[in-house]
Amino acid sequence: FIQPMFTRGVRKRHLGGFGATILNDVAGPNKEFTAQALTVTGAWNIQLDRNGRNVISMALQGGAGQQRVSYDNLHWSSQYSEPGGFDPSLPGEASMNNVRMFRPLINTGFIWSYNPRKSKSSKEGISIYNGVAFNNLARSKSYFPGASGDRSSIVKVHGGFTAPISKHLEIS
Repeated sequence: FIQPMFTRGVRKRHLGGFGATILNDVAGPNKEFTAQALTVTGAWNIQLDRNGRNVISMALQGGAGQQRVSYDNLHWSSQYSEPGGFDPSLPGEASMNNVRMFRPLINTGFIWSYNPRKSKSSKEGISIYNGVAFNNLARSKSYFPGASGDRSSIVKVHGGFTAPISKHLEIS
């Protein structure tokens, strides 16, 4: 869900917005791996000039997530026999417990964008943007048994451009 926020009046300005995300990811042939999360996000735009051509956007996202590994549903090499193939009655890895890990989620980022087409005098031009995002700021323990250390924070640097080719086509 995303809800943008605008100023009222004759000249509407995009102030930012807020939103929410629900994630339910199930993977594996026997649904061994699941990830679920709920996050809320707020974003704010700062216009650096009167026409809104230069904008810095900042966002903060917070929530909670849960990951689960169901070792009971995995197929282990010890459960295969030569005459019959996979035999679920044979024991698997007994030392593995089903693991469920709950963790906080905190992400943030900002982006600068320049769009000369926001001016009435400039219908053409290349729009550019550059930004950085920081994920996993609330570092949590790994959910794999016996693993040491925290999950790493992630830094993503991104950028790009959009250039019009014709009235109905642009390249990005």
